[in-house]
Amino acid sequence: MARRAKRVNRGTVAAIAVAAVLVAALAVAYAPGAYRALTQAPGGQGGEAGESDGWSYEVDPGWSYQAGEAFDLTGRYYEERETARGWDSGDTGSFEDSLPWYGTMRVTASKPVWYPSAEAAQFPYIADPSSGRGVIVVTLHIENVDAQCRESVRSIDGADSLLLTMFELAPTTGGSLAVESLADLLEHDAPGVEGLVYQSDKASGYTWVPQGASADVRLGYEVFGRDDKDESHNRDASYYLVVDPMGKTYDTSGLPVVELGPAQDATEANAS
Repeated sequence: MARRAKRVNRGTVAAIAVAAVLVAALAVAYAPGAYRALTQAPGGQGGEAGESDGWSYEVDPGWSYQAGEAFDLTGRYYEERETARGWDSGDTGSFEDSLPWYGTMRVTASKPVWYPSAEAAQFPYIADPSSGRGVIVVTLHIENVDAQCRESVRSIDGADSLLLTMFELAPTTGGSLAVESLADLLEHDAPGVEGLVYQSDKASGYTWVPQGASADVRLGYEVFGRDDKDESHNRDASYYLVVDPMGKTYDTSGLPVVELGPAQDATEANAS
């Protein structure tokens, strides 16, 4: 009896091991992620995964890009219906369904450039002129290949539009994607949206590029660390751009990431 029980246990263990391998393989194969969280809790000092004061991530090469590299953001079409309770749609919560358009927008992100202030960066609208902070500026070249604004977005906003806060800046140190500072997108220089209704007092934060056209959009981020200290001119920092139409706030599975590199001074950028 003892020998038979031992054989049964071994078989059970083997079956569990095989099942675990299959589940892990399926998880990897079907994970839609751009990059998945390794740790989501504060750690000690340093930039290694799990030792950051912020968040650490693993970049999925299939959704990872470089500054100057064009990449496509393709929204999936689904039928939308307006009901008494709001918009009823086929939105599944995936990245492709969360984009405010269906079809393809092609985006290229520049290397980041540091300016001592938003005024020095010559933004047409300054959110807080008294802040005295430096800003990190990233320029996006957006080409509308064949994208159409979703009907629900057009109905709510009053016009075809996309909200520029979907492009988030992640300041990092130590070489890994360990976010140790916060970046607020405050300044925008982009083609305006006529007829905007929703949050029209913040119209500078919206833009739209018509089909077959392209536009350059400048985004200005304030970067700060502990005790509200300005970290925008931290020479040890490197930057990533996260495309986040889902508002996931650093739960970034399923999101594309662009490695921008360290920020240059405006004078250095102009000279190169």
